[in-house]
Amino acid sequence: MTYINPSLTFPKPFSWSAPQVLEPEQAEKSAKRYLDLIAGCQMPANRHLQWHLRENILPGLAIYQTLRAEGQPQEMALATMNRVIALNAVPYRTRLEQLGRLPMIYPLLRIFIRAVMRQYPSEGWEIAWKENSSQAIQFHMRSCFYFDRLTQYGAPELTAAFCWYDDLVYDKASPYLVWKRTQTIGRGAEFCDFCFACASKSEYKNMA
Repeated sequence: MTYINPSLTFPKPFSWSAPQVLEPEQAEKSAKRYLDLIAGCQMPANRHLQWHLRENILPGLAIYQTLRAEGQPQEMALATMNRVIALNAVPYRTRLEQLGRLPMIYPLLRIFIRAVMRQYPSEGWEIAWKENSSQAIQFHMRSCFYFDRLTQYGAPELTAAFCWYDDLVYDKASPYLVWKRTQTIGRGAEFCDFCFACASKSEYKNMA
């Protein structure tokens, strides 16, 4: 049987997080499962959706399915996945903390948020913009590509791990920026309510 190196098979950051969390045999089996999922996946035409599948959804699903196939209960497999996701978040959290030292981070976010959100196209997410003001940026996601695809694979419960990733990256990453989200589709709500707020505004001062 040919050895499959997880560090060379998985995309970053799974290529280094999975081997740190999983046993060597689990990591290799997960990498093989990832290749099988890629081979059997009918990729959407949109390049951003392709990226989300290749880089996040399918690697995470491969690990989760491998753990479940070994007989791990759902709760234990999800806990393991959370450890992987926590490691995945570290470099992005570090980068945001560095940017978060800039007092102008919120005004900059206001300028670039629409461009950033192009990575979440309408073919995968239904986004309703609520506010983009000097106080806050707010939008609702009424559908989620991650939840929809993971549901198709029989693992909608895995979506919450990717929701948690957002919390790990954004929550209290900057004294000038407030991250506030009270619900997500992946955690059972009808929509996700995203809010990035300017910490200097009175309404959000105590939340930074």
